[in-house]
Amino acid sequence: MGVKGGINFCNWKGSNAKQTLTLINFYGGALIDFPSSSPTFSIRAEILYSGEGSREANGSDKINMGYINVPVVLLYKNANGFFADAGFEPGALLFAKEKAGGVDLTAGFNRGNISLIAGLGYMIAGGFAFEARYNYGIFHISKAASDKVTSNVVSLGIIKMIRIKSHAKNIR
Repeated sequence: MGVKGGINFCNWKGSNAKQTLTLINFYGGALIDFPSSSPTFSIRAEILYSGEGSREANGSDKINMGYINVPVVLLYKNANGFFADAGFEPGALLFAKEKAGGVDLTAGFNRGNISLIAGLGYMIAGGFAFEARYNYGIFHISKAASDKVTSNVVSLGIIKMIRIKSHAKNIR
C-alpha cells in the first residue's frame, strides 16, 4: 500500500473545446497493490482526489473541477525498478466552478466519467517512485448534447510505498 500525489495537466478535447488551453492542477490519494502468482505483475487499485478543468484560450477564465477517481490498473514491474501500468478510471464529479466569479457550474456537467489510463514509472530506494500517466476520457463531460467534450489529463507524480508488517502468529 502507499500514497501518491503530484500535478495534473488537464485539457479538454472535442468539437466545442477548441478555445480551451491546458490547466495545471493537483492530485493525491492512496493505493494498494494486490500481488499475483508472478512477481512481475499485480493489480493496483487507487482512490484519488483529482483537480481537473480547463482554461479559456483568451485567458479570461478557468473552470476548476474536482473528482474522486478510482483507477484500477494491471501493473508490470521489472527487476531494475521500471514499471508500466494500464487500466481504467471511473470518476465522480464533486464540483465544477468558474474561478473568476466563483459560479457553481456543477449542474452543467455529467456526474460520472470514465478514462482509459496508461503510465510509466521508476521505483527508487526507500519505497519512493516517480510516475507519469495519461488519462484519456471516453465519456463526454458536458450534459449539453451539442458539447462533445472529453477531459484528458497528463499526471506527473511521486509515490511512497508503505510496508505493513504482519504480526500474525502461526497457529497449529
